[in-house]
Amino acid sequence: MVRYSLPLALCFACAPNQPDPPRMIVAKPVLEDIQEPAPVEPAPPPAASPAVPAPELPSWWCTCYARTDGTAMTACRGDRDACYALSGKARQAGGDGIAPVSLTHDCREVSGEHPGDVLGGRDRWQPSKKPGAWIAAGACLFSEPPDAVMSIADIETFAGVRRGMLARDVVARLGESGPKTDGWDDIPNWATQTWPYPDHDLVLTMARPPGRGGWIVDEIVVGPASDLRTGRGIGAGSTRAEVVAAYAADFRVEVDEGEEPPAAELASAAAEAELGSDIFIGYWNFGGLHFTFDRETDKVIGIRIRGAVC
Repeated sequence: MVRYSLPLALCFACAPNQPDPPRMIVAKPVLEDIQEPAPVEPAPPPAASPAVPAPELPSWWCTCYARTDGTAMTACRGDRDACYALSGKARQAGGDGIAPVSLTHDCREVSGEHPGDVLGGRDRWQPSKKPGAWIAAGACLFSEPPDAVMSIADIETFAGVRRGMLARDVVARLGESGPKTDGWDDIPNWATQTWPYPDHDLVLTMARPPGRGGWIVDEIVVGPASDLRTGRGIGAGSTRAEVVAAYAADFRVEVDEGEEPPAAELASAAAEAELGSDIFIGYWNFGGLHFTFDRETDKVIGIRIRGAVC
Protein backbone atom coordinates (compact mmCIF):
# COMPACT_ATOMS: atom_id res chain seq x y z
CA MET A 1 0.00 0.00 0.00
CA VAL A 2 1.42 3.35 -1.02
CA ARG A 3 0.91 6.34 1.48
CA TYR A 4 0.89 9.92 0.10
CA SER A 5 0.36 11.87 3.32
CA LEU A 6 3.58 13.90 3.42
CA PRO A 7 3.65 15.01 -0.23
CA LEU A 8 0.03 15.95 0.11
CA ALA A 9 0.74 18.09 3.18
CA LEU A 10 3.53 19.82 1.36
CA CYS A 11 1.32 20.49 -1.52
CA PHE A 12 -1.25 22.16 0.64
CA ALA A 13 1.41 24.34 2.25
CA CYS A 14 2.69 25.52 -1.08
CA ALA A 15 -0.58 25.97 -2.74
CA PRO A 16 -0.66 29.06 -5.00
CA ASN A 17 -3.06 32.08 -4.80
CA GLN A 18 -3.30 32.16 -0.96
CA PRO A 19 -4.22 35.69 0.36
CA ASP A 20 -1.57 37.66 2.29
CA PRO A 21 -2.24 38.01 6.04
CA PRO A 22 -3.76 41.36 6.97
CA ARG A 23 -1.31 44.18 7.91
CA MET A 24 -1.87 46.73 10.74
CA ILE A 25 -1.56 50.32 9.63
CA VAL A 26 -0.60 52.83 12.42
CA ALA A 27 -1.15 56.50 11.70
CA LYS A 28 1.81 58.68 12.55
CA PRO A 29 0.94 61.91 14.43
CA VAL A 30 1.51 65.19 12.70
CA LEU A 31 3.46 67.54 15.00
CA GLU A 32 1.64 70.58 13.70
CA ASP A 33 -1.63 69.16 14.92
CA ILE A 34 -0.46 68.83 18.57
CA GLN A 35 -1.53 71.88 20.56
CA GLU A 36 0.40 72.87 23.67
CA PRO A 37 -1.71 73.30 26.82
CA ALA A 38 -2.61 76.88 27.66
CA PRO A 39 -0.31 78.37 30.29
CA VAL A 40 -1.72 78.32 33.81
CA GLU A 41 -1.72 81.70 35.48
CA PRO A 42 -0.31 81.51 39.04
CA ALA A 43 -2.87 82.01 41.76
CA PRO A 44 -2.70 85.46 43.37
CA PRO A 45 -1.19 85.47 46.85
CA PRO A 46 -3.69 85.54 49.67
CA ALA A 47 -4.62 89.00 50.83
CA ALA A 48 -2.55 90.13 53.80
CA SER A 49 -4.45 90.23 57.05
CA PRO A 50 -4.69 93.69 58.58
CA ALA A 51 -2.03 94.31 61.20
CA VAL A 52 -3.36 93.85 64.69
CA PRO A 53 -1.87 96.47 67.03
CA ALA A 54 -0.16 95.09 70.06
CA PRO A 55 -2.17 95.59 73.23
CA GLU A 56 -1.14 98.67 75.17
CA LEU A 57 0.73 97.75 78.31
CA PRO A 58 -0.29 99.24 81.64
CA SER A 59 1.73 102.14 83.00
CA TRP A 60 3.26 102.13 86.47
CA TRP A 61 4.70 105.07 88.34
CA CYS A 62 7.58 104.01 90.58
CA THR A 63 9.81 105.66 93.16
CA CYS A 64 12.62 104.71 95.56
CA TYR A 65 13.04 105.73 99.19
CA ALA A 66 13.94 104.24 102.59
CA ARG A 67 11.92 102.97 105.51
CA THR A 68 12.53 104.25 109.01
CA ASP A 69 14.56 101.08 109.71
CA GLY A 70 16.87 101.94 106.79
CA THR A 71 15.49 99.38 104.33
CA ALA A 72 15.72 100.59 100.74
CA MET A 73 12.38 100.37 98.96
CA THR A 74 11.02 100.48 95.42
CA ALA A 75 7.30 101.19 95.21
CA CYS A 76 4.99 101.38 92.21
CA ARG A 77 1.50 102.79 91.83
CA GLY A 78 -0.86 102.54 88.91
CA ASP A 79 -1.70 106.23 89.30
CA ARG A 80 0.85 109.00 88.83
CA ASP A 81 -0.61 111.29 91.49
CA ALA A 82 -0.58 108.47 94.04
CA CYS A 83 3.12 107.97 93.32
CA TYR A 84 3.90 111.65 93.78
CA ALA A 85 2.01 111.66 97.07
CA LEU A 86 4.27 108.82 98.20
CA SER A 87 7.49 110.39 96.96
CA GLY A 88 6.45 113.67 98.57
CA LYS A 89 6.42 111.98 101.95
CA ALA A 90 9.88 110.52 101.33
CA ARG A 91 11.15 113.89 100.11
CA GLN A 92 9.85 115.74 103.11
CA ALA A 93 8.71 114.71 106.60
CA GLY A 94 8.15 111.01 105.97
CA GLY A 95 5.39 109.17 107.84
CA ASP A 96 3.66 105.78 107.67
CA GLY A 97 7.00 104.02 108.07
CA ILE A 98 8.75 106.17 105.44
CA ALA A 99 11.98 107.82 106.56
CA PRO A 100 12.03 111.61 106.15
CA VAL A 101 14.27 113.06 103.45
CA SER A 102 14.96 109.56 102.10
CA LEU A 103 13.84 109.94 98.48
CA THR A 104 16.51 108.72 96.04
CA HIS A 105 14.52 108.36 92.79
CA ASP A 106 11.44 110.45 92.19
CA CYS A 107 8.45 109.03 90.31
CA ARG A 108 9.11 107.77 86.79
CA GLU A 109 6.95 105.78 84.41
CA VAL A 110 7.51 102.17 83.34
CA SER A 111 5.26 100.00 81.14
CA GLY A 112 4.49 96.32 81.68
CA GLU A 113 1.82 93.92 82.83
CA HIS A 114 3.61 93.95 86.19
CA PRO A 115 6.31 96.28 87.55
CA GLY A 116 8.60 93.26 87.89
CA ASP A 117 8.51 92.73 84.13
CA VAL A 118 10.66 95.86 83.88
CA LEU A 119 12.27 96.13 87.31
CA GLY A 120 14.05 93.15 88.80
CA GLY A 121 11.63 90.30 88.04
CA ARG A 122 8.27 89.52 89.58
CA ASP A 123 9.73 87.41 92.37
CA ARG A 124 11.21 90.56 93.93
CA TRP A 125 7.80 92.13 94.45
CA GLN A 126 4.90 91.78 96.83
CA PRO A 127 1.52 93.50 97.02
CA SER A 128 1.39 96.75 98.95
CA LYS A 129 -1.25 97.59 101.50
CA LYS A 130 -2.57 100.00 98.90
CA PRO A 131 -4.89 98.18 96.46
CA GLY A 132 -3.26 97.66 93.06
CA ALA A 133 0.17 98.81 94.29
CA TRP A 134 3.44 96.87 94.56
CA ILE A 135 6.59 97.17 96.68
CA ALA A 136 10.05 95.60 96.53
CA ALA A 137 12.15 95.68 99.70
CA GLY A 138 15.91 95.63 99.98
CA ALA A 139 17.04 97.75 97.03
CA CYS A 140 16.12 100.44 94.57
CA LEU A 141 15.53 98.53 91.34
CA PHE A 142 16.20 101.43 88.99
CA SER A 143 19.44 101.11 87.06
CA GLU A 144 19.93 104.89 86.92
CA PRO A 145 21.96 106.66 89.61
CA PRO A 146 20.08 108.48 92.37
CA ASP A 147 18.57 111.86 91.64
CA ALA A 148 20.53 114.93 92.59
CA VAL A 149 20.95 115.63 96.29
CA MET A 150 18.03 117.70 97.48
CA SER A 151 18.41 121.39 98.11
CA ILE A 152 18.06 122.89 101.55
CA ALA A 153 14.81 124.26 100.13
CA ASP A 154 13.42 120.72 100.01
CA ILE A 155 14.08 119.91 103.66
CA GLU A 156 13.77 123.17 105.56
CA THR A 157 10.56 123.80 107.50
CA PHE A 158 8.48 126.57 109.01
CA ALA A 159 6.37 125.37 111.95
CA GLY A 160 6.74 121.89 110.48
CA VAL A 161 5.52 122.94 107.01
CA ARG A 162 7.78 121.90 104.10
CA ARG A 163 7.78 122.12 100.35
CA GLY A 164 5.91 119.16 98.90
CA MET A 165 3.64 118.77 101.92
CA LEU A 166 0.07 117.82 101.14
CA ALA A 167 -2.67 120.38 101.68
CA ARG A 168 -4.43 118.33 104.35
CA ASP A 169 -1.21 118.19 106.39
CA VAL A 170 -0.79 121.96 106.10
CA VAL A 171 -4.32 122.52 107.39
CA ALA A 172 -3.67 120.09 110.25
CA ARG A 173 -0.69 122.20 111.35
CA LEU A 174 -1.74 125.77 110.55
CA GLY A 175 -5.52 125.60 110.16
CA GLU A 176 -7.46 127.02 107.25
CA SER A 177 -5.89 129.91 105.41
CA GLY A 178 -7.41 133.23 104.46
CA PRO A 179 -9.08 133.77 101.06
CA LYS A 180 -7.26 131.80 98.37
CA THR A 181 -6.21 133.24 95.01
CA ASP A 182 -5.89 131.03 91.91
CA GLY A 183 -3.02 131.29 89.46
CA TRP A 184 -0.67 129.31 87.18
CA ASP A 185 2.83 128.09 87.89
CA ASP A 186 5.93 128.43 85.72
CA ILE A 187 5.61 124.71 84.96
CA PRO A 188 3.11 124.24 82.09
CA ASN A 189 -0.35 123.14 83.19
CA TRP A 190 0.42 123.25 86.90
CA ALA A 191 -2.23 125.28 88.71
CA THR A 192 -1.35 127.33 91.78
CA GLN A 193 -3.16 128.88 94.69
CA THR A 194 -2.00 131.48 97.18
CA TRP A 195 -2.85 130.61 100.79
CA PRO A 196 -2.34 133.58 103.15
CA TYR A 197 -1.94 133.22 106.91
CA PRO A 198 -1.97 136.85 108.08
CA ASP A 199 -1.73 135.94 111.76
CA HIS A 200 1.72 134.50 111.04
CA ASP A 201 2.73 136.95 108.28
CA LEU A 202 3.02 133.84 106.12
CA VAL A 203 2.01 133.14 102.51
CA LEU A 204 2.08 129.67 100.98
CA THR A 205 1.98 129.04 97.26
CA MET A 206 0.27 125.73 96.67
CA ALA A 207 0.73 123.87 93.38
CA ARG A 208 -1.28 121.12 91.72
CA PRO A 209 -0.02 118.91 88.86
CA PRO A 210 -2.12 118.37 85.73
CA GLY A 211 -5.03 115.99 86.07
CA ARG A 212 -6.63 115.23 89.37
CA GLY A 213 -3.67 115.65 91.68
CA GLY A 214 -3.98 117.33 95.06
CA TRP A 215 -2.46 120.59 96.25
CA ILE A 216 1.09 120.56 97.65
CA VAL A 217 3.29 123.31 99.08
CA ASP A 218 5.51 124.88 96.41
CA GLU A 219 6.75 128.11 98.00
CA ILE A 220 6.91 129.52 101.53
CA VAL A 221 7.29 133.26 102.21
CA VAL A 222 7.38 134.88 105.65
CA GLY A 223 7.46 138.59 106.41
CA PRO A 224 8.99 140.78 109.14
CA ALA A 225 6.10 140.27 111.56
CA SER A 226 6.15 136.46 111.42
CA ASP A 227 6.46 134.47 114.63
CA LEU A 228 7.50 131.31 112.79
CA ARG A 229 11.00 129.85 112.78
CA THR A 230 12.85 127.55 110.44
CA GLY A 231 13.89 124.11 111.60
CA ARG A 232 17.21 125.66 112.68
CA GLY A 233 15.61 128.39 114.73
CA ILE A 234 15.96 131.30 112.30
CA GLY A 235 13.14 133.76 111.73
CA ALA A 236 12.24 137.43 111.52
CA GLY A 237 14.57 139.39 113.78
CA SER A 238 17.49 136.93 113.60
CA THR A 239 20.85 138.56 113.00
CA ARG A 240 23.10 137.97 110.02
CA ALA A 241 25.63 136.25 112.26
CA GLU A 242 22.96 133.86 113.52
CA VAL A 243 21.96 133.00 109.95
CA VAL A 244 25.55 132.35 108.92
CA ALA A 245 26.15 130.18 111.98
CA ALA A 246 22.98 128.13 111.40
CA TYR A 247 23.50 127.58 107.68
CA ALA A 248 27.26 127.79 107.15
CA ALA A 249 27.42 124.21 105.87
CA ASP A 250 24.72 124.91 103.29
CA PHE A 251 26.07 128.06 101.68
CA ARG A 252 26.64 126.90 98.15
CA VAL A 253 25.87 127.75 94.57
CA GLU A 254 24.75 125.07 92.11
CA VAL A 255 25.11 125.96 88.43
CA ASP A 256 24.80 124.17 85.13
CA GLU A 257 28.01 122.97 83.51
CA GLY A 258 29.76 125.75 81.65
CA GLU A 259 27.92 128.54 83.46
CA GLU A 260 29.27 130.89 86.09
CA PRO A 261 27.21 132.19 89.01
CA PRO A 262 26.91 135.92 89.57
CA ALA A 263 29.73 137.32 91.66
CA ALA A 264 27.31 138.13 94.48
CA GLU A 265 26.40 134.46 94.90
CA LEU A 266 29.62 132.86 96.02
CA ALA A 267 29.76 129.54 97.83
CA SER A 268 31.80 130.81 100.76
CA ALA A 269 29.88 131.65 103.93
CA ALA A 270 32.52 134.25 104.79
CA ALA A 271 32.02 135.95 101.44
CA GLU A 272 28.25 135.83 101.84
CA ALA A 273 28.48 137.49 105.20
CA GLU A 274 30.19 140.48 103.57
CA LEU A 275 27.38 141.07 101.09
CA GLY A 276 24.56 143.58 101.25
CA SER A 277 21.00 142.91 102.35
CA ASP A 278 20.57 139.35 101.02
CA ILE A 279 22.10 136.00 101.83
CA PHE A 280 21.25 133.36 99.28
CA ILE A 281 21.49 129.63 99.91
CA GLY A 282 20.87 126.89 97.37
CA TYR A 283 20.24 127.11 93.65
CA TRP A 284 21.35 130.38 92.15
CA ASN A 285 18.57 130.22 89.54
CA PHE A 286 16.07 131.67 92.00
CA GLY A 287 15.36 128.47 93.90
CA GLY A 288 16.59 127.73 97.39
CA LEU A 289 16.48 129.47 100.74
CA HIS A 290 16.64 133.27 100.73
CA PHE A 291 17.12 135.64 103.67
CA THR A 292 16.51 139.36 103.37
CA PHE A 293 18.05 141.71 105.95
CA ASP A 294 17.17 145.19 107.02
CA ARG A 295 20.03 147.47 105.96
CA GLU A 296 20.00 149.44 109.21
CA THR A 297 19.56 146.70 111.80
CA ASP A 298 21.09 143.85 109.75
CA LYS A 299 18.35 141.57 110.98
CA VAL A 300 16.11 139.22 109.00
CA ILE A 301 12.96 140.88 107.64
CA GLY A 302 11.98 138.18 105.13
CA ILE A 303 12.59 134.54 104.28
CA ARG A 304 11.59 132.66 101.14
CA ILE A 305 11.84 128.96 100.38
CA ARG A 306 11.31 127.91 96.78
CA GLY A 307 12.42 125.19 94.39
CA ALA A 308 14.50 125.91 91.32
CA VAL A 309 12.52 127.24 88.37
CA CYS A 310 14.92 126.31 85.56
